[in-house]
Amino acid sequence: MDANGENKKVKKKAEEEFLHIIDVNKILCETGLDLDGLCKLVKLDSQTINRWGCKKSKNGNRPKYNATIRLLRVGATVETLFGVEYKRPSPPPTTEKSQDQITPTDLSWAFGEAMKLLQEKKAKEQNSEEKK
Repeated sequence: MDANGENKKVKKKAEEEFLHIIDVNKILCETGLDLDGLCKLVKLDSQTINRWGCKKSKNGNRPKYNATIRLLRVGATVETLFGVEYKRPSPPPTTEKSQDQITPTDLSWAFGEAMKLLQEKKAKEQNSEEKK
């Protein structure tokens, strides 16, 4: 076998290892859609979608780019679609909390502090009025 034929074999093997069988039922669970809803979302028929769950060498198929984007937007995970573990980059350290990180305890404390400030302001206003 020549070098070109060997390269094609290696490339095909690598491609087959990368392309895993997609669990369509898991996509349905992750997105909260039924099969009809999934078909409408990705604009494909159910037969094509069911081929996502077949091996590539046996008439298997994979979602195209636009379908993949739509699936990710409605809750399908990278792990389900691509078969690889996805680790989100950790956010940079910060001393401030974003709104989604504020706990009920934080909110209660902030409310208490605001009430103290209002009471102090009211007391100062009353003292200044009494002095007049």
